[in-house]
Amino acid sequence: MDDQDNQDELEQSPAMTFLVGILLGCAVGAVAMLLLAPNKGSRTRKDMRKRGRAIQHDVVDAFEDAVGQVQRKARHGREAVAEKAEAFYGRGEHILDEQRHRVANAVGDGKSKFRRSK
Repeated sequence: MDDQDNQDELEQSPAMTFLVGILLGCAVGAVAMLLLAPNKGSRTRKDMRKRGRAIQHDVVDAFEDAVGQVQRKARHGREAVAEKAEAFYGRGEHILDEQRHRVANAVGDGKSKFRRSK
């Protein structure tokens, strides 16, 4: 008698009812899809391949465009860095020349004072 009670509970449980409803809905949907499909399977597969190739082409184009943009930005960045490096180099040379001149003047002044002090 306990087995009969357990079986009755399973058949009436909300989870089981839900699962049966899902399975029936899937079956009805599959049958409706087959009956209402606009094209034969071979035609649908052909259309899907064609769309797939078009999407692939679009993705390749977008990737190539992105690569081109990255390359342009990298080139621009290299040029900007090169310009800044040249400016810093020029400024460094200018400062170095000033310091050389100051040192030469200081050495000259030191020699003059040394000679006078003799």
